[in-house]
Amino acid sequence: MRCNRKASSAVAAGCRWKCKMYELIYIHPRCVQTGRDAIVPMGILAMLSSIKRKKLGMFEAELTDGIIADARIFLLDIHWHFTLHTGIKLAARIRRLNPDAKIIAGGYTASVFAKQIVRGSEIDYVVRGDAEEGLPRLISVLLDNG
Repeated sequence: MRCNRKASSAVAAGCRWKCKMYELIYIHPRCVQTGRDAIVPMGILAMLSSIKRKKLGMFEAELTDGIIADARIFLLDIHWHFTLHTGIKLAARIRRLNPDAKIIAGGYTASVFAKQIVRGSEIDYVVRGDAEEGLPRLISVLLDNG
């Protein structure tokens, strides 16, 4: 797939990844109380390493509109309760800029509030509990079958 040139030239020029098409982007939302990045759950790093797809991981502050416009699937960790609000706002931004993207959330807080998150936000899927088997399968289905 080609770069989405609808992104503004200022955004494209500031994109250090040069608008490469990533199948999967992992974003760690910032903490609503402090405005800074909370601790990244260690399990997500190992899980991402096991997924053999063109992927990119980043903190929310690194995310540009150009990156959002060109990705197919976004993973948000909503492990800590204080990233829930910013994760939901981030999903709305993703949906506005890339309506066809699939948005997946996971983590302890996402697991506890899965129904409320799916019903009340732009998040398409919540992977509940341990995701080592379910998340790679979901990603494969979404990327390989539509």
